[in-house]
Amino acid sequence: MVVKERQPELMSRIIPLTNSNKVVLIDAVDYKQVSCFTWFLKTGKGGSYAARSVRIGKHVITIRLHRFIMQPADGQDVHHKNGNKLNCCRKNLECIKHNLHAYLYYGAEAKMADKYAEQHCTQAEWENKL
Repeated sequence: MVVKERQPELMSRIIPLTNSNKVVLIDAVDYKQVSCFTWFLKTGKGGSYAARSVRIGKHVITIRLHRFIMQPADGQDVHHKNGNKLNCCRKNLECIKHNLHAYLYYGAEAKMADKYAEQHCTQAEWENKL
């Protein structure tokens, strides 16, 4: 029997978050660019997601990992299809218009997505899902 191996560029990678025991899942193709930075868990009204801070002059801005990966156009948001904001694999992300994202976020499916996103995503749990 011949076993097909997965191509390295199609495999997922794990990025640890510095201020928690949670991790974020990304595509291997994004690993080199993403792993150059330190990412932390940021909690906001939309749940918890991976982010990093950048100082620009006197100001500090927050860069969200999913936006860093997808580079959406002006007026677009990045939507996590399965509701898990710690799954930043490209197949789970899509750039959509802000008004559609607001509808999806506040619509009937939002409660299910929020519940799923709040689950613990430790490194061990992600490794069992790969």
